[in-house]
Amino acid sequence: MEEITTREITTNIVRVWFGNRNIVSAKASYQYNYGQILKFEDLPLPQAYEVHFSNTDTTGTSVTQIGDANGVTIPDAVFLSGQNIYAWIFLHTGADDGETMFKVIIPILKRARPTDLEPTPVQQDAITQAIAALNVAVEQTAEDVISADASAKDSEAWAVGTRGDVPVESDDPTYENNSKYYAGLTAADAEQTAADRVQTGLDRIQTGEDRVQTGLDRIQTGEDRVQTGLDRIQTGEDRVQTGEDRVQTGIDAETATDKAQEAVDAAERAEQSAAKSGYMFFFIDGNGDLIYQRTNNTVVDFYLNEGDLYVRAG
Repeated sequence: MEEITTREITTNIVRVWFGNRNIVSAKASYQYNYGQILKFEDLPLPQAYEVHFSNTDTTGTSVTQIGDANGVTIPDAVFLSGQNIYAWIFLHTGADDGETMFKVIIPILKRARPTDLEPTPVQQDAITQAIAALNVAVEQTAEDVISADASAKDSEAWAVGTRGDVPVESDDPTYENNSKYYAGLTAADAEQTAADRVQTGLDRIQTGEDRVQTGLDRIQTGEDRVQTGLDRIQTGEDRVQTGEDRVQTGIDAETATDKAQEAVDAAERAEQSAAKSGYMFFFIDGNGDLIYQRTNNTVVDFYLNEGDLYVRAG
């Protein structure tokens, strides 16, 4: 029995590799194919680029398509004639220029014409509208590409003063008015600023030393104030002691007063007792005379006994 082999069915993508060449040939495709995409596997293309398609190499006109990172759609019309397909990658390298950079040849294998190839009126109208919309999109995309390139060069000029690595002219608004120019001025200013900062640093060191000395002075003043406080505490303690002494003196004076009062009271009581019981006494006055006094209720007898004088009170 014959072995049946299978192979992978290819997709609608026509892939090409350039290597170090500018012109390559793709794998052959059949006539009447449609919906095919041409993809460039090893080219560092911009995000948007033009590809021109035609069935003739050096004569006639070409159809412009816009490609992106996923490739570019091959117009279905170029598959109808059975002639080889030629594709040129057209890049805008500046705001006012464009250049054909690479060429692809797609060999076409002729085959029998399908019966339903001719589009219906509805299909033809849809195709016409699609082509018109595509043309508008192509024009707008081309303008956007040109504008983006111009913006990129403006950004370059404002950054480093060049457009496409060429120094800008003196009448260019970015002449001596770009980041690189001001960076040079800033570098010179930076040197002066560095010297100023060194001097400022030295000034701050001196100020720091002055503040340290001030701090030491304040510490000494604080110590003096502490000693003064201690002296005041001692004075306060002395005053407290003096107050306590005065309080004690007051207590002693009050005690003496009480005792004097007690003596007066005792004298009064003695006088009253003497007045009740009677008394007598003798004393010598200033003239040397012996004075004798007694109360009325006291009886005194004088008598001699063997030459001595005796007094008896009763």
